[in-house]
Parts: sequence; C-alpha cells; structure tokens
Amino acid sequence: MTEKLSDKIDRFINGEIERSELLKDLSIEEVAQVETQLQMIEDLKVAVELAEFKAQAKVVSFDEKPQAKVFKLNNIYKYVGIAAAVIFLIVAYSSLKNQTHPLLAEYANIKEGLPTVMSGTDNYQFDDAMTFFKQGDYKTALEKFSKIKSSGKNEQDTLDYFIGLCHFNLKGYDEAIDVLDKIDINSTYKSQSIWYVLMCYVAKEDRKLVDEQLDLILSDTDHPYIDRARSFQSSWVEYKKLKYGEE
Repeated sequence: MTEKLSDKIDRFINGEIERSELLKDLSIEEVAQVETQLQMIEDLKVAVELAEFKAQAKVVSFDEKPQAKVFKLNNIYKYVGIAAAVIFLIVAYSSLKNQTHPLLAEYANIKEGLPTVMSGTDNYQFDDAMTFFKQGDYKTALEKFSKIKSSGKNEQDTLDYFIGLCHFNLKGYDEAIDVLDKIDINSTYKSQSIWYVLMCYVAKEDRKLVDEQLDLILSDTDHPYIDRARSFQSSWVEYKKLKYGEE
C-alpha cells in the first residue's frame, strides 16, 4: 500500500474527505486493501467500546461509586487511532510482502482432483505428503512430493501436478508454470494444470500470456472449466480497464 493511499485513508477516518473521494481512481486491488483497513478499524472501535463498557459495568457490580468520568466516544477514537496506526503499519508491511492478485482469490481455487492411488511404500509417502498439502504446509509438501519423484517411480503426472500446485501456493509462479506445462496432454490433470498456468500468468500480470492461455481454454467447448473461464474473462476485461485503461 502506497503512502499516498495511507494518507487518504487517514483523511477519510478524520472526516476530511468523503468515501467517494477516498475510492476515486483506485484499482480493484487498492479498493480491497482500503476496505480491509476500514473494517479492521471499525472492529477495533467496537472492541474498545466493549472493553470500556465492561469496565464501567464491573465498577457498578461491586457497588462502588463510579468515578467522575464521562464515557466519551472521542476518547475511544483517540485510543483507537493510536492502536489502529500501529496495526495499520504492520498490516501494510505484511500486505507489501504477501500481496496477492485480487482475481486469484475468486478464480484460482478449483478442485485439485482425486489423486491417483499409488501402491506400497510410494502410497504411504504420497499420503504423508498430501496431509501436509491439505493442511496448507506447501513447503513441506513440496519437499515430500519431490522426494517421491526423485525415486523415479510411476504416476509422475500426479506428482508433477501437486508439485506444481505447491509452487503456485508458495508464489513460485515461474516454477509452477515450468512443471504444469509439461504434464502430458492425456493426463487426468491436464485440464487443471492448464487452468493453474493461466492463474500463474494472472499473478505475474503478464497480460499477453493471460489472453493467450484464456483463449486456449475458451477454444475448447468441452473444457471442464469453460463456464469459469467465461466468468473470468468478464472480470479480466474489467480489471484491465480499471488498472490499465484498456477498452
């Protein structure tokens, strides 16, 4: 998040500008960031108000004479402002380090597909790797899938697919593309791999390759994600208009 956008949020919170001015000329990604920050600040206000209320109630419940203190919202906002400023810096820094393309949240996740069952030791090792994958520990899962693949046993397309997904979820988009693109055309996982390659190009903001990969999917009327691709196409067009001014 840029310093300019942070300043606009501060001005909005302080009542210096209207919401329309705050959101003017922002990209989809920036709007999402602003909404997240505003919701966080609103939740913090509620939490502070509730804490103050509980403190007042506790005094009354013990039959103690309340201090001559007026419960003022402006005092709450003062503390909220300080706390929010600290949280805002933390979230902003985290956002810069872990920024995710706004379209990925809506379109990236599809059913991974049912893994091809292996046998013997490979099956145990694969199940172990899948446990970490399902838990979202993609780094460990990647290490375990790669170890199985290095043994040179069967079901390489299954391993390549999940290795590609691990790279994708770890934001190693070039590595994911390299692995997923090589999956055989007749593989059970080919349709899914094509989709995730598209999502990798989206994350990389490679408009040319996004359009080419999207056309590849849309040209196949029997593609299992054809409807999802059509929906994505509409969102992609709108995204490019907002961010790049494309018509």
